[in-house]
Amino acid sequence: MAGTFGYELDLSELSPKEKEEVKEQIKVYKSMQELVLERDYYRLSDPNQQNVSAWSFVSKDEKKIIVQAVVFEHRPNMKKPHVFLQGLDENRWYRRKEDGHLFMGKALMRV
Repeated sequence: MAGTFGYELDLSELSPKEKEEVKEQIKVYKSMQELVLERDYYRLSDPNQQNVSAWSFVSKDEKKIIVQAVVFEHRPNMKKPHVFLQGLDENRWYRRKEDGHLFMGKALMRV
């Protein structure tokens, strides 16, 4: 999602189910496109030192944020990686879209 969005494949070779999945992925990208392109970008982890690469996009007014992460290798009994967000308003409440939970900006950046 970092910048431009495209597929490096022959779309005519996709099954009907795969084409529907692509349509959904495009809808998701379009819903986030403005924030991805017109934002502050933060690298939240060092992939050379950690088993995770994490980054975020924060709107200029600090009201919206997208956080993305990739775990490189899953191991048995592995602890969940922790990343601290950046660029948020410490005194603002942020709502997680998936479940509606609220988090204080200060907590997201320090805990």
